[in-house]
Amino acid sequence: MTQIIEQGHVVRGWLGIEAQDLTPALAESLNIPGVRGVLIAGVLRDGPADTAGIEPGDVITSINSVDMTDARAAMKAISSQRPDTFIELAGIRQGQSFALKARVIQRPLQSGTLD
Repeated sequence: MTQIIEQGHVVRGWLGIEAQDLTPALAESLNIPGVRGVLIAGVLRDGPADTAGIEPGDVITSINSVDMTDARAAMKAISSQRPDTFIELAGIRQGQSFALKARVIQRPLQSGTLD
């Protein structure tokens, strides 16, 4: 409520990704059975996720050391961050673990379908 009063809208963190739940069947098809996380289905070109090196097909397993089990939890973890802060992402890309930091920015008012 305070943000609406002070800024006219709610300020949310944003990375420019489209995420989907990683089902057991999907994990198996990606040759990562037993892995829980969030599949990155899309990355906005030149957005914060793209700049950080996140790619479509990556599976994010944790954000700021908190295990991610579904897309909704991941979007909440990202949107609750203040713009211009960095978050730590851990995941799997083509069967290999990775870790990186991404700078969260303010969610654009018109962001299309990527969160």
